[in-house]
This record gives sequence, structure tokens and C-alpha cells, in this order.
Amino acid sequence: MPSVPPRVFRALAMSACGVSLVLSTTAAAAVAGSPEPSGSATPAESSRPAPSSPEPDKAAADETLREDAAYWTAERMRSATPVPAAGRNPKTGTGKPRRAAARLAPPPPGTPKGTLFEGVPTVGTFFVDQPAGNTTCSGSVVKSPGHNVVLTAGHCVENWTGGKHWIFVPKYNSNKAAGKQPFGFFPIKKIVLDPRYKSRPSSAQVTNLDFAFTVVGPNAAGKKLEDVTGALTLRVTPSYVNTVTVIGYPKNAGFNPKRKAIKCTMRTKRLPGYRQMQMLCGGYYGGVSGSPWIANFDPAKGTGRVIGNVGGRNGGGNNEEDDWVSYSPFYDHEIMDLYADTVAGRTPRRPPYAPGVR
Repeated sequence: MPSVPPRVFRALAMSACGVSLVLSTTAAAAVAGSPEPSGSATPAESSRPAPSSPEPDKAAADETLREDAAYWTAERMRSATPVPAAGRNPKTGTGKPRRAAARLAPPPPGTPKGTLFEGVPTVGTFFVDQPAGNTTCSGSVVKSPGHNVVLTAGHCVENWTGGKHWIFVPKYNSNKAAGKQPFGFFPIKKIVLDPRYKSRPSSAQVTNLDFAFTVVGPNAAGKKLEDVTGALTLRVTPSYVNTVTVIGYPKNAGFNPKRKAIKCTMRTKRLPGYRQMQMLCGGYYGGVSGSPWIANFDPAKGTGRVIGNVGGRNGGGNNEEDDWVSYSPFYDHEIMDLYADTVAGRTPRRPPYAPGVR
């Protein structure tokens, strides 16, 4: 079994397809209330620790935050490597791994290029220490009863094991250490991933399920994530053709030396053969996996309806790894059921995956 942070324990998520790991910490609080979407998951065993394993008290939680702050210096965060998708070289990018810019094919005429900017509080980056090195992925805050849920790509969290400093940083600023970030940082307490999702083979239909949620604890000021940043509203994808704004954090020294956020607003279309969307916009190098696809984006507030995320086939990009091609799962009852499990504190259980069947 893989090693996990000391503050994390394991719960088994069973499905007819096999067994998957859901990682949760003893510090995770039960989320009260009924979720907005209606989930169809069946009740499962609790992922809470046994009564003989008391939850850490505030002093222990504060100590964990201090350790995380000491570990995540500005340099460590800047040098973190994007999480690789299946079969990809982690040095080329992540999730959606990318070749060097000089080797990329030119985009079709009229393809827009993303704009680098300072970011919005509702979108940020994960930083996770791993045995092979520090990693990063993008994510977004979504409304939840507990004010503590972050949406990302399934392939971002699929292989998180070992280490102990797992955090989410909203509106990441590459010049500042974790403890000096404008909105602070939030420790990851739980990971919720559809048990049927696998990133390999990268062309499989289960890549339609390339989404996941994390539950985070309060920051060093004791504030809940959503109370500090605001949140996007999770919604089903209305159609394959939409106008969306995609925000994430690409890592490419030539294009984005200061590790700023990128945004681009464009029309989507269907990725043939999959329950997925695609969009064409340049600048989406490694590190953007998990980036939200936002409809009705309000740039002043950083709000809107999130109807997709960078992910899916090949971790969210084409075989050529072009920076101007990105994919997203089509949001339907599958992600809404997973969200319902997340906010209700349930371990996901699923039947075998049948694309397009409800």
C-alpha cells in the first residue's frame, strides 16, 4: 500500500469495477446539510477514524499549518513540477503535459492566445510534496455547505501518495511563500475521486470522469476557504457548445516566467468519440490541469458557473501535446453525484461505467 501523510488515513471506495483509494484526514470535519445536486450514491462505511483515534485538537492543527508554512517557501512553490498524465514525462508538463514551445505546431489561423494576469481568488494551485518531488495542479473553489471544497482534475489527485505537506493556495503569487500568500493557504484534508476513474489507458472512455474534489481545512487565521475567496457555482454542462473562460496556472519558463495565472474566453465544441468538450486557445502549458471552465464569468468578482475543467483524454490535451488544444469532461449526473458524496461525507460507490447512460 502506498504511504500517505501521517494526518491522512485511508478509506476504501468500492465499485463493481474494483477498489479505489479515497484519502481522508482525521482532521476532516463532517459536512452538514444536503447538497444542492441530488446524488445517487449509496451509503457507505464512514471514513471517520475509530473513537479510539481522537481528532487532532486545535494546537495540533496549528502546528501542522506552521510546518506547512515553513516547508512551502516561495522557491519550493516556484520549482514544483506539474503532475504528469498517464504515460507522460513529468518534466514536460502536467496533466496536460506540453512539449517545449519551440517544437509546438502552429495553431489554426484565428486561434486566440491566453492572457497572463494576477488571477482571481476563486482559482488557485495545489502544492503537494511527493517522494519523487514537489508537484502542482490547478483547482477552483466551488460553493458547498461547509465552505471548504475545491474542484480539480482526477489525474491531478489520482497518484498523490507520501509526503505530508499538501495545500491549496488561492490566487497564487509566485513571489511569496505559502504563509505570505494574499489569501493564505488551506491544508488538504480529504480527496474524493470517482472509483472508476483511471488515467490509463489515456484514450479510454473513463477519462470522461477526470474530475475530483478535495476538502480543505481552515487557513492560519482560522478562516474557511469560501468565506475568504468566494466561490464558483458547480453546474451540469448545458451543451457541447458553450462560451467559457478558462483560468489556470501554466508552468513554462519562456511563456510565463513569473508563474502568473492565464485566462482565455472562447467557444467550445465536442471532442468526437468522447463525452468531453474541447477548446482552442494558446498558452495552456503544463500546470493547467484542473483549471475551471467558467460560464458567465464575472471578472470583478471571480464568480460564475463552472461547467468543466481541464482534463479528460490524455489528461486534457491532444496526442501532439499542443498548448493551444485543451479538453474537459462534460459535466452530468456523474460529477453531481460525486459532489453530493463529497459534501455529505460519503465514500463513493459506483456501478460499472456506461458512457451516456443515466
